Amino acid sequence: GCAINIDEQGNYVVRPGYYFYKQISRAGQPGMAVAEVVSNNGEVGLIAFARKSTPHPDAFVVLNMAEAERPVNIRISGTAAKSFQAFRTSPEEQYKPAGDFAVQDGAITYTAPAGSATTFFAK
Repeated sequence: GCAINIDEQGNYVVRPGYYFYKQISRAGQPGMAVAEVVSNNGEVGLIAFARKSTPHPDAFVVLNMAEAERPVNIRISGTAAKSFQAFRTSPEEQYKPAGDFAVQDGAITYTAPAGSATTFFAK
């Protein structure tokens, strides 16, 4: 939906759509590369960004478009990061910290809430 509504008097309301947009716009920054991703679940979308020569951390976004939570095993490659800090937007949350996740055996295990977007930043 809409991110921000502005009325004729100049008052504005930040709508829930803003926080879903924020998940991606915070992850991908100028100069970063879009990284290759593959999802084997049609209801789980992935978007990833590689830092390249920027000061920004490697980052990826997990989108759960299902009406139920989904456990996901996220295989990680091409980064030296050993852990990622996550932020989540869902019907109940608006870009809230979702914890730190260690990369174990080249993967992160995560349960994505229904209708959520979660951004993971390399630490």
